[in-house]
Amino acid sequence: MSWKTSRINYQTLYELHLLRIQCGEIFNLAVMVMTLNAVSAGEIVVANNPYVPVALLDSLAKSADWQVRTYVARNQNTSLNTLQRLAGDSVENVCQLAEKRLQMGKKQT
Repeated sequence: MSWKTSRINYQTLYELHLLRIQCGEIFNLAVMVMTLNAVSAGEIVVANNPYVPVALLDSLAKSADWQVRTYVARNQNTSLNTLQRLAGDSVENVCQLAEKRLQMGKKQT
């Protein structure tokens, strides 16, 4: 084995080691984020359920998590009052979905 071949192998091993460390850090960060967002994930599942009562959707529409509010705006059971409140949301995606749902409601009546 030549000197250059050994050096390349060590360099490759070193790079693989660094990559493994970086992946491990990313994995740990992902687990931490998932743990912190477990409540929001549960709220999203509930807000996405087409059989959720209107009162619960109204409560979820007040969530601090914009993703939960997005799913509330998408839900067909969300009341017009809640949609009107979400149409004034600070997050553009939530506003657009709520406004679209309000427009669809006007066309159906």
